[in-house]
Amino acid sequence: MNTVPEIYVGSFPLAVWQRVICYSDFPTLTTALGSVCSAMRHLTKGDLRERHKEFFEGMVADVPSFLTVLQECRGIVGGSAVLSMVCPVFRGAHDYDIFVPVDGVAALIYHLVVVEGYHGEAVERHHPANGCLVGDVRYLSGIGKQVTLSNGTIEVDIIGVGAGDAWDRADVPIASAWATILMNFVTPGDIVLTYPTLTLLGRSLIQWDRVLHPSFPGGVQVQELDKYQARGIEFRTQADEWDMDERGWMRKCGRSWVCPLVERSFGDGGCMWLSLGKQEPEVSGTKWTLGGRPCPLVCDQDVGVMNQVHVDWCVC
Repeated sequence: MNTVPEIYVGSFPLAVWQRVICYSDFPTLTTALGSVCSAMRHLTKGDLRERHKEFFEGMVADVPSFLTVLQECRGIVGGSAVLSMVCPVFRGAHDYDIFVPVDGVAALIYHLVVVEGYHGEAVERHHPANGCLVGDVRYLSGIGKQVTLSNGTIEVDIIGVGAGDAWDRADVPIASAWATILMNFVTPGDIVLTYPTLTLLGRSLIQWDRVLHPSFPGGVQVQELDKYQARGIEFRTQADEWDMDERGWMRKCGRSWVCPLVERSFGDGGCMWLSLGKQEPEVSGTKWTLGGRPCPLVCDQDVGVMNQVHVDWCVC
């Protein structure tokens, strides 16, 4: 009797590789994307697509229909749910934050309520802004409206961004997050990590100006921070020895993508942008500087920088 020959990836059977990938953490998978083995790259990207699909299946029953609406509204998904997909120490989040230009809020609510069976829980209105946020360290800065929906144990916050015009961008609040561990998002076809060398290891830089602002939830109890620390996330003001070059030396300010004084943007060389489709990612013009003071271990300057979020059309 004839048998189908075993397919090998390197020195391991293909079936073994498939089992390994299913239980691998995101750092292992993304490292494999750069492998010289084309078969391994193909398997890895296939698994990332599956994780992307499962991520949205945790929120909706009809994933293709929802992704169509999300794309038409120019929406993205951020928050702790993204961490449950990419960070080994963060699992089991059941709350989703959907960031969308404020004009797209109604369409998303309609779809989730009528098609997916969600129910309204709360509506909050904020002071909207769609320009540059220089020194604006309020919690949820740049947000005009927040609508909370629920479906069983799943909770979705639809966060309307901007002032209701063509300049609104869904990624502005993510650039304004209080910690780098939250500066990630998922689109209908992409996974975007802005500080992958930190996030993938459960590490984060924190902006104390935002955490200590009166608008931050929980007041002096800092409940948001406690939630992430309880999951094993480590926080620092500067990366210090978290950021080493190939020689094992700490990178100097201005030479590191994780330096809080360096201007960053979605899609720059410090981002990990995984495009799961055939289309090229649409790089945003939103830029930010975390701000703070230089790391004393690697920098001889003592000049502080204010937190800033800019959009490319602004002339400030």
